[in-house]
Amino acid sequence: MADNERSKCPVLSCTALVDLILRSSEGSLIGTHASMLGAKTGAFPTADMDKVIITEPVDCPVRKEVLEALLVLLHDRNQASMESRVAKLSDEAVLDLVAALELYQAQEVLDVCARWIRNSTALRPWLAFRYALQHRDISTLDCAARYTLASNISAAHEVNKLDHLTARAWYKYRDPFIFVIDTFLAVPPPEINSKQKPHWCGGWDTYEELVKKELGECTVDSLLKQIAIARRGASTFLSEKLWRKALEIVSYSARSKGHPCGLCGTRANKWEAMVRAKIHALQPQVKFSDILRELDPSAYDSS
Repeated sequence: MADNERSKCPVLSCTALVDLILRSSEGSLIGTHASMLGAKTGAFPTADMDKVIITEPVDCPVRKEVLEALLVLLHDRNQASMESRVAKLSDEAVLDLVAALELYQAQEVLDVCARWIRNSTALRPWLAFRYALQHRDISTLDCAARYTLASNISAAHEVNKLDHLTARAWYKYRDPFIFVIDTFLAVPPPEINSKQKPHWCGGWDTYEELVKKELGECTVDSLLKQIAIARRGASTFLSEKLWRKALEIVSYSARSKGHPCGLCGTRANKWEAMVRAKIHALQPQVKFSDILRELDPSAYDSS
């Protein structure tokens, strides 16, 4: 047929006969092979594809980019190669691809895509998050939620793609982590010396400046992820190396006469302990799925 002659298989190296033409949702014609669709799908675009002779283009409710990606993946037999192809697609395209694979029952490719999405949570958190929402995958949802934490335009754009209930849940999920960051800058008051007065030996200001400088070089987003993912907020940004360096300045300030300043050291330890306590208070770890259920128990469950 004429359409076959001008509609090629999207796999350029493929030499199989193009005996079926698919039409994407935009109207683009794409060549493919009935026998391949019959063998690798359950209903693409109709049952028993390898036994049906179709002389006209078959309409598919899938856009061209996704339809071509699907056909290319059906040709591929190597899992690593398939995952590499999926990784090149945008989040929207991957989600549309998954929907198309489910529609046409291409289970083998669908399993590869689903596994890749779950394994890519750290690199593509919003993709994994939205996939998990659509498929009620609680484990992936709660894991991905930690990686989505941020306070920037990009995060706001992603949240805007969510329904109202889920967006509310996400902001509520982020709130306690933001609160912990405030703790980083809440400096404890000076210790009281033997004269019952606030202690000051001249070195604390330098120490506090060093700590806040370290924090100031980190974005809110990096702090959020350090706290939520690694639970290392205090140990990373109030690190032992930084404490030693700063305490050295405090200990050997002009008024300390070369001796460690115990009161400044106590104050420094209280600062770190305060931060650690706030981070620890998030344990057991807040789960996004629990917050979503709390807002509306009927909207999301594990069944």
